[in-house]
Amino acid sequence: MEELVEGFAKGIDLTNFKHPLLSDEMEDENELLQAIKNIDEEGTVEEEAENLKWRANEQFRMNKYRWDKALDLYEQAIKRGSSDTKAVSTYYSNRAAVNLSLGNNRKVIQDCSEAIKLDKNNMKAYWRACKAASGLDKLKEALEWIGKALEIDPKNKDFIQEKNKVEKKLKEKRDLKKKKLQELKAALELKKGKGAIAMDAICQRGIVLGRTLYDTQRQYEGEIYLHSETKELHWPILFLYDEMFTH
Repeated sequence: MEELVEGFAKGIDLTNFKHPLLSDEMEDENELLQAIKNIDEEGTVEEEAENLKWRANEQFRMNKYRWDKALDLYEQAIKRGSSDTKAVSTYYSNRAAVNLSLGNNRKVIQDCSEAIKLDKNNMKAYWRACKAASGLDKLKEALEWIGKALEIDPKNKDFIQEKNKVEKKLKEKRDLKKKKLQELKAALELKKGKGAIAMDAICQRGIVLGRTLYDTQRQYEGEIYLHSETKELHWPILFLYDEMFTH
């Protein structure tokens, strides 16, 4: 065990470390693992599920190399079919915690939704759903999760702080979108203005515009404009060679 603690503190890869509590297989000759197995087999459904949750928690606490095992154990706990709905809610929200660490944000929201169906007061589920929504840049959805949590606990400092943080991000996002839209509108108006001036110059010169002869031309459309000082009409020209249309 001392070797395990020292290795974990140093951040060493413990994937292949052999210890009864970390083993992926329950071997009959290992007394500790056999005892745990007996508890699984002899306890009630609720006790079996709780034991699986405990083992999953331990796997999650270790390091990222054990997180897949933690997910599997939480899955087993959920499938045990415990009648304790609050406990099952915890299994879902705990699995969401693992997926949140892995960046599986959609799965986090799915599990948190299930957790809240079973226990509407599961505050950790609201928190993790909020974080996952923010991770997906779904800031409005994140605020919805925060709002539901604050309905249960209006004075919760963590959720109040998170609300302020998300609202600030949402405002920045909206301001940036508004700025880009204004820039696009200004560019469009400028282009329209230049186009109107150019069209007046074309009409004054008695130039008659025909229809586009080839769709190819649309790929190379340039801007027709009237030079503000020289009053020269600048007109892009496209040269089409015969070999373009040969096969």
